[in-house]
Amino acid sequence: MPHRRYLRVVMSVVIAVGSMMAIAPSTYAAPPPPNNNEIVHTATDQCGNRAIMRAGRYDPSQGSGWGYLKMKGKHNLHNKTVLDGVLTDRPCGRQQGTSREYHKMAQLWGQWWIFPYLKDEREVISVVNYRHDPQAGGQKGMITTYCNQGGAWQCPDWVNEEPRFPPGAQTQDDSDVVTFSDDALPVGTHMSREEITNRTG
Repeated sequence: MPHRRYLRVVMSVVIAVGSMMAIAPSTYAAPPPPNNNEIVHTATDQCGNRAIMRAGRYDPSQGSGWGYLKMKGKHNLHNKTVLDGVLTDRPCGRQQGTSREYHKMAQLWGQWWIFPYLKDEREVISVVNYRHDPQAGGQKGMITTYCNQGGAWQCPDWVNEEPRFPPGAQTQDDSDVVTFSDDALPVGTHMSREEITNRTG
């Protein structure tokens, strides 16, 4: 019957379209999270430049964003005072347009009180944009802070550890201490507390 043949054709088309819709990947992309311009921390570099850290935003699906939320979400840096350590870079980082890029070696010292030795170190980099951002109502601030590990940008947990400033002078036990230095050292290096203090900051 023509009528039945027509119905079979229509049903076949409907089933085929439904199957295509079921297996076709979604092209809908969620909008990026909004910027959060709340100031969560401030730090000052060696030239007296005051750097603002804003909450910013982080989109884990894209790995993109800026500010504290990116520093924390992408690079495993939840301790805001890491920025204080990196901004001791001398002389005041490297100028890049309206931004400055700061480099510092985070160093983990073991057996601090008796015979300090270097257990681990990472180069930590901060980028601060000092331009005025009308949407933020002031300085744009820190864009990112991360560890440079040959393409792996996530910092190990110990970079977040305290104490940090002053460089362990108040620590009188065997706990590990994190310091920031301009120069890299071979892991396993032994130094006195005074030598470490003199080369830190």
